[in-house]
Amino acid sequence: MVERLLIAVLIAAAYWSQEKTVPIRRPPRPIKIPDDAKEIRPGLWKAVDKSGQVWVYWNSPFGVVRAPEKPGDEIKPDMPKSTAAVSTDERKLNGPVTVDNITVEEDGETIRFERRLPFGPQRWSRKKTELNEEERRIWKQAQAASVPPSKDTPPSKPTP
Repeated sequence: MVERLLIAVLIAAAYWSQEKTVPIRRPPRPIKIPDDAKEIRPGLWKAVDKSGQVWVYWNSPFGVVRAPEKPGDEIKPDMPKSTAAVSTDERKLNGPVTVDNITVEEDGETIRFERRLPFGPQRWSRKKTELNEEERRIWKQAQAASVPPSKDTPPSKPTP
């Protein structure tokens, strides 16, 4: 019995004394915007790599990000930054109005705001007398946007 125990201890000692090689993982190299990239608008660049693939680069809170440009998704300099903008033809009068990606709705003496964020909408409401400068600016823009055009004004052309 002692012999078996001694053999088990020797085998365990030999096993644990061996050096184990662990591959070293190197952190990925940070993405850099190529020197030949063309700036489409502030914070957004487009470049073509050696294989002919078109890449779109932009700054994020985690560094520079790139994604391949898909056919039909060409980004032009005059395109709006946010796709959440609502055209005046789609907006209903006396209802919620979107300004600077914030939906504004008037409810008596209070104004309700809603901003869409990556992790869900942020909602808040304030009395008209307690609005800060930014909320007051957004409310005034929403009021101006919800005024129907007069009959003398020709209809605006939709932007492509």
